[in-house]
Amino acid sequence: MITLKKEDEKFLFLFDRWRIDSADLTGTRITIRVPLGAELTVDGQPVPETELRKKSEEDQDFELGSMFVGKHEFTVKLDGFLEYTDTFPVEAKDYMDEPIVTVTTNHMAPNLDNQNKARDLVQEIIPKVYECVLSRSAFEYFLSQVATESTTQAVLRPKYEALLEKNTDPDNHLMFVDFEGFESAVASTPSTDDCYAVCVTTKLRYTANYMVLQDEESKLVPIERKKKIRTVFHYNNGQWQLYDSTIFDKFG
Repeated sequence: MITLKKEDEKFLFLFDRWRIDSADLTGTRITIRVPLGAELTVDGQPVPETELRKKSEEDQDFELGSMFVGKHEFTVKLDGFLEYTDTFPVEAKDYMDEPIVTVTTNHMAPNLDNQNKARDLVQEIIPKVYECVLSRSAFEYFLSQVATESTTQAVLRPKYEALLEKNTDPDNHLMFVDFEGFESAVASTPSTDDCYAVCVTTKLRYTANYMVLQDEESKLVPIERKKKIRTVFHYNNGQWQLYDSTIFDKFG
């Protein structure tokens, strides 16, 4: 239905002047929030960078202005991720620059390259954890070796310190460990913050030597076993960061 609205000013001072009232046809001051650095397409049309209204450290708002009511399609492109496509409905109202849609990396899936990076990180981190344990290194040194999300460091500290204590027991302590046969699967996992999270489930084999005190004599005890390790990474500031892992569980 089209509504005509009479204007105050007359045409030629004699005739009523009418215009189409678009209040029931459009939503106004519409914006979409996407991850920082992402490209946005709406209804098949790329939204230029000139329409960026504001940026933060993690996201940016594209200003779309007024749009007709109804359903609209959009696509978000971001390096390292598969394209994300969805729709949003527009109502006949003023959105007051509050994002009609917010897309975070938590909504997006990593491309094959990023999945491989997550697999490679697990294969790097597992030996690093035990290098730190064998050298009796403090948690701060571990943080210097492994990119770890700042919000989870307070949780990981006691786990690392407990692992260090268990493996440095004078009566039963780790002397050597080696890993091989890494097989990892990468899957999305829920995240409580606005970053993308993956869980990497890794199967591997390990060989370890423990020095064990038995009958007042120290004996070297070899162990060869298989283990499954679950590791969660969050994608922050352009990189995967360790969030949590069963790496910190004691072997043996």
